[in-house]
Amino acid sequence: MKRRGEDPLPASPSVSLGLAEEGIVTLRFDYSGVGESDGAAVDVVGAMAQFWATGRSAHDPRMLDDVRCAAEWLRAHVRLPLVLAGYSFGAHAMQAALADDVVAAILISPTIRHHDFALVGGLPIPKLIVYGDNDFTATAEEVEAWVGCAARPRTAHRIPGGQHFYKGCEEILCRVCREFLIAAVTGRGASPCPS
Repeated sequence: MKRRGEDPLPASPSVSLGLAEEGIVTLRFDYSGVGESDGAAVDVVGAMAQFWATGRSAHDPRMLDDVRCAAEWLRAHVRLPLVLAGYSFGAHAMQAALADDVVAAILISPTIRHHDFALVGGLPIPKLIVYGDNDFTATAEEVEAWVGCAARPRTAHRIPGGQHFYKGCEEILCRVCREFLIAAVTGRGASPCPS
């Protein structure tokens, strides 16, 4: 979370403005101890090295608590349908915020080799799974196998040439997520990509 009184990180103007025009509110936050957030400092480089070596970090439980707290704050302040979105470990961590008011989920580069996604995968809510065909955290085939087992409705979007950080593919990633969000929240439009 950002320190009190600080402006949130700027979002991509086209995505944030487009979502606002559709009546969609977004909450983005730093995990405690990361960036300029409150909390004991996290050795991000060490934590990432541990994560890539073992699939886990000593900070995982604290990060899951951060997700729960962020969702609780949002629920207390905004009365709109809730869509959870997470990238990489965040796709796993968002499961800590699942509740009956969640109407859809977006998983970007889910770390299926390292984490259990059964909870979100088993829910009969619309799910968008975005992945690249050159991601070192999981092969496209591994993600597709998981998608095939996930409860419907589900939409998978494979980004050709996409790697874990989507360098050069940001525009398509934003477009796919925006289209899915608008369809999931407003009920307008078809799913942007086939299941």
